[in-house]
Amino acid sequence: MNTLHKIRSKYILKQVFDNLHPKTLLEIIHYNKDLQKLMEIKMEDFKKISYITEIELFLLENMTSNFIKIRKGQEKYFKIYLNNDKEPTNRIKVYKRDKTKIKKVRIVIEYEKSISFYGLFRDCTCIKKINFKKFNRNDIICMSYMFYGCTLLKEINMSKFNTDSVTNMNRMFYACTSLEEINLSKFNTENVKDMCFMFFGCKSLQEIDLSNFNTKNVTDMCYMFNGCESLKELDLSNFDTNKVRNMIYMFSDCKALKELDLSNFRTNNLEYMDNMFNGCTSLKKLDISNFNIKKVIMMYQMFKGCSGINIISSEEFKTIIQNGYNYLFE
Repeated sequence: MNTLHKIRSKYILKQVFDNLHPKTLLEIIHYNKDLQKLMEIKMEDFKKISYITEIELFLLENMTSNFIKIRKGQEKYFKIYLNNDKEPTNRIKVYKRDKTKIKKVRIVIEYEKSISFYGLFRDCTCIKKINFKKFNRNDIICMSYMFYGCTLLKEINMSKFNTDSVTNMNRMFYACTSLEEINLSKFNTENVKDMCFMFFGCKSLQEIDLSNFNTKNVTDMCYMFNGCESLKELDLSNFDTNKVRNMIYMFSDCKALKELDLSNFRTNNLEYMDNMFNGCTSLKKLDISNFNIKKVIMMYQMFKGCSGINIISSEEFKTIIQNGYNYLFE
């Protein structure tokens, strides 16, 4: 404290505090009245700037459903406002009797101890649009099941989304069957290890930009795009798959895909790839020329339903295709 009192410039103090982790900063300043006075700030004002995650939900009419899932012990960190109400409500559900009364929900998440957004909107079938207005936290490590089963969700604004610390995106958009487009250009995925089932069943998804995805630490991609039957093209040229062990059903039932270039895929540690392209009925050209299958244990029905496909592969893989046609294609 003596050192801090010697620093008279509030600008310098601000620079110091801006570079601290939010949790550390809150611990330093929360109970220190002298420091609050020196900085000429009120904690409530400070929290509004630094700690709040603010989410807007736009709801469908005449639905009965939760619009958010709050896990036990987290209630005090969530404030929920209906329409333009100034006072928060305890409700987390919309009823048919509400009719058009509840159109918009604002969720304000103040500083919370939890570092997980697991299942935050799981099975919330009354949401048509989600807008992340503020997302200043960078300590969330789990986003698995976050939008799982949001079957009527059509639009998500994630331009301010922060995924810097996330390690788990398992089933993140699972069965978001009405979602037609997702902008993930701001996603930082360098710490993610699990992407299995991530877009499973997103049957209306027509395009997805994964050009900024860093997958160097991912070990599981099973079922990742399974059932994305409206995807006509998929650019995975930046994917690093060196650590991936599991790719079963990864592209299964991507019925609209005509070409897929996976020549950059490195599969030195891959063990499971059965049913990987099963049901890709429109696929005519597939480049897996750099696939290393030395550690592969399972590749059963890898190309089932892929009639007339031109597979560009290594000589070793060609031999396997020729000798094992039945179990690869049938």
